[in-house]
Amino acid sequence: TNAIFDPSFKIGFHGSLFATFNITRTFALQPEVFYTRIGTRQVDGNTRLLWNADHIGGSLLFRFGKSRAERPFVAPSVVVGPTLAYNWDAFADRTPSHPDADFTPQSLDYGVTFGIGLDFPVWIGALTLNARFTQGLTSIENSVLNQKNSALIFLLGYSFK
Repeated sequence: TNAIFDPSFKIGFHGSLFATFNITRTFALQPEVFYTRIGTRQVDGNTRLLWNADHIGGSLLFRFGKSRAERPFVAPSVVVGPTLAYNWDAFADRTPSHPDADFTPQSLDYGVTFGIGLDFPVWIGALTLNARFTQGLTSIENSVLNQKNSALIFLLGYSFK
């Protein structure tokens, strides 16, 4: 589309719980459950769309990189995997409204997540820094705009051994 995105991006919140299961010295599975607040502000011609959504979901990330046991000072990693989220709550405001297209948010959003991370050993675990990008593969609603979710996520956390 010829959409022009408002230069003031929307900042949301992401919180998650995860576990890492080492399969080999350099490969692990990392299932996660999360809550994310996402949104957008978009202008397309005379149409303005404001969208906020609260998602509860999960990811199964494939983690590549040496384990903390292999790298005692810093453990870099790369993650990639599928994501499925339930649209728990959504708010949308479209101006002007389209008489032929009612804004009906999708209840499920599936996509793919990929990113990089660093684990720093601290006490009995590790301080975790991650940068990720999640790209939705389904439209956020059934109408003429046909937009998909995408999010750049920065994570700071702590993992136990």
